Amino acid sequence: MNKLKKILAAICALALLSGSTLALTPAFAESETVEEKHEEKPAATPKPEAKSEEKSEAKPESKSEEKAETKSEEKSEAKSEEKSEEKSEPKSEEKSEAKSEEKAEPTATAAEATKTPEETKPAEDASDDTVTPAPSESLAPTEGPEDPTAEPTEGEGDTEAPDETVDPTATPEIQPLKASVSSEDKFGIVDNRAINFSIAVTGGVAPYAVKITIEREGREVFSSDVLVNVVSYLPTRTGDFTLKLSVTDAEGREANAKCTVPAATSKKDSIATWIRKVPGRRKGQTMAEHLADVARSQVGYKESEFNFIVDDEGKKQGYSVYGGWYGLPYEEWCAMFASFCLKYAGISAGDVPRESNCNRWKDALWTMYIDDEDEYLPRVGDLIFFHHDRVSTDPNFPNHVGIVVDVNREQGLVYTVEGNAGKAVREKVYSMDDETIVGYVNIAAATAYMDVAHAQADKAAERTDIPQQKRLARIGAEIR
Repeated sequence: MNKLKKILAAICALALLSGSTLALTPAFAESETVEEKHEEKPAATPKPEAKSEEKSEAKPESKSEEKAETKSEEKSEAKSEEKSEEKSEPKSEEKSEAKSEEKAEPTATAAEATKTPEETKPAEDASDDTVTPAPSESLAPTEGPEDPTAEPTEGEGDTEAPDETVDPTATPEIQPLKASVSSEDKFGIVDNRAINFSIAVTGGVAPYAVKITIEREGREVFSSDVLVNVVSYLPTRTGDFTLKLSVTDAEGREANAKCTVPAATSKKDSIATWIRKVPGRRKGQTMAEHLADVARSQVGYKESEFNFIVDDEGKKQGYSVYGGWYGLPYEEWCAMFASFCLKYAGISAGDVPRESNCNRWKDALWTMYIDDEDEYLPRVGDLIFFHHDRVSTDPNFPNHVGIVVDVNREQGLVYTVEGNAGKAVREKVYSMDDETIVGYVNIAAATAYMDVAHAQADKAAERTDIPQQKRLARIGAEIR
């Protein structure tokens, strides 16, 4: 009997200590929702060692012994639990709440939350061996319904906007009808170089009605009604050739364009014709005076109107015999004309240097060039340099040259012959204080030693010519 009493006492102690915990699990939510306030102080919490001992003591107890003692325990347990619940229940509830927060989320329902503390007491006839802990719920987050107000994260909800479809029944916009004609050829050459015209037509409504014509000085020389990208035409005569394009689309819209390209000849004037015009030096004539006579002999020449090129700026530059003689047939030729006159007047390049460009010629003449034009009095045969604003704003920059052929000191006038003056060799006159005059070269001073030599030669020729003249006179008298 004593042994049985000890066993019953141990079971009661275990029930007091662990009964509230074992009863808490199935009613886990109830312990969390029902809160009772007690004025009594909570009982001291058992140490962890006691709990482990209690568990170890509870394990050896067999189910058969518990069943045999159930009847005797029911009465004692009922009384002991009523007393112990009042003391241990507040503490056990606090303890269970802390453990329940760590293990699982509460599962209490609204109906259970409304239970009174008396209703939360475990049933008296519930068996301890049938009480098992409820399986702990997973703390892993579960997917709930999506928040419609939440913003999509990067990579989510990135869908392409639907392509805008074109309404097949919509009428397409018609672009304006445009026509253009151009040419990369600056000029053509008769029977040698063709002129290529490029044609382009855009917009409007096809098909197009096309009229293509090429005119020379208002006269039609070519026509076609076939639209092509390029029209190539080989001129047979010189002049300006204009391609005209007229286009009409299917709805009656019209567009026109044109382009003009000149055609030149390759024929060249002969310098020999103008060399034959050069006069010989007269007896007693100085080299400077002879130079003026040579310049006058060339007046009237004009550069070729039909043999030309077109430069990058679109300017025509005709062929000149003086440029051809110098080796630059399609360049500005005033300096080359003056060089030609010096050559055929008998003045060597050693005495007066030659150049094709006025500004470079000024540098080549060096000390011979006189830039104090206001103090210098020009003489017949001098080189006279001019400045024109079309080339440079530097007032001392010479860009044109001529030859002085006469001077009127009383009237303060200087007369010149200039090459490339309006594309021709012309005589001109200036006031000595003309602002365009920027320098001179004194040819008489440069050729003075030659004049002395020529004077001596002329005297020697006169002595040898006297007997010859008498002999010819006697022969003539005999013939008569």
